[in-house]
Amino acid sequence: MPACSFICRCVLFAVVATAIHAAEPSTDNPPPIRYQKEVAAAVAEAMAGFPAAMERFEKGLPKGSELHVSVRMLDALVRLTSPEYQVYRVRNGEIEDSEWIELADVRVTKVDPVKREITGKITNKLPPYTGYERGDKITVALVNLVDWKITRLQGSEEGGMFAKFLAAKGPDTDLGRLLAEEEVAARRELLASPEFHRAIGRSFLQLFDDPALKIDYGTSRDPFVGDWPELAKKYGGLPAADVLAGLRARAEALKPGLRLEISDSLANGTIVYDVAAVVVMKKNGFVFEVRQLLQFYYEDKILKRVRWGLKTTRPIKLRKAG
Repeated sequence: MPACSFICRCVLFAVVATAIHAAEPSTDNPPPIRYQKEVAAAVAEAMAGFPAAMERFEKGLPKGSELHVSVRMLDALVRLTSPEYQVYRVRNGEIEDSEWIELADVRVTKVDPVKREITGKITNKLPPYTGYERGDKITVALVNLVDWKITRLQGSEEGGMFAKFLAAKGPDTDLGRLLAEEEVAARRELLASPEFHRAIGRSFLQLFDDPALKIDYGTSRDPFVGDWPELAKKYGGLPAADVLAGLRARAEALKPGLRLEISDSLANGTIVYDVAAVVVMKKNGFVFEVRQLLQFYYEDKILKRVRWGLKTTRPIKLRKAG
């Protein structure tokens, strides 16, 4: 197996808790979370009464009453590519492109309107990957709150509008998808779209200009990586240097309509030719740069395999002409 692989096999388990911390809180106010429209409206409605509830808490709630908040906890299982990375999660034994989001119930013990933070203790059980347990103290930026409620000694409560919104969605609601930011949701929708599937291999088919070549997308909805045996067969009898020169000449001829970046590397006796094709695609008002990767693996000057697939997608902002 080549030492240089298409996707790094290292898996980094990392906790990404935006503006959520147990250490010294920051004085910087994080930007608001751009929820999807339906969720944004539900969060706005739920949190509309929170300033008044926070003021009542500061003045002192009746004995036996408590202020609780629902906190959006963000975590990710990160699968590396080099030099960039993408965020995935494992579900039913399969890696899928997603964020993993949980909601923590926090009993508030302190509010800081100036720093726009609350401090409290987590009252519900959370998965180990979040790094928090029930009873842990946590300081949270207000932007991460999606709901609040005041509970009373006799069992009644007020608030909890977002909880009612979730209840109406049903018990199988995927919080990762529901609470994802607009940009993340648009990216996910793009990756699952038919137009993305059609576009992902088009650049490479243009590069080789051979009607006989086809890309087998397989049965997976995510054709991100795979072997291309027909291409390996086509170039298997040619000298490696000639293949590289031909790729570069063809890429130059296709400019500026097709953006291709070609490089070569050597690792443990394996020569790898990288061909990166970059296309720009739009979804739900967002613009994404989709970077695909095609790799030729040579050992002892013999072409052993060709692999292709998606490398990264990242949001970009287009500059106006002039």
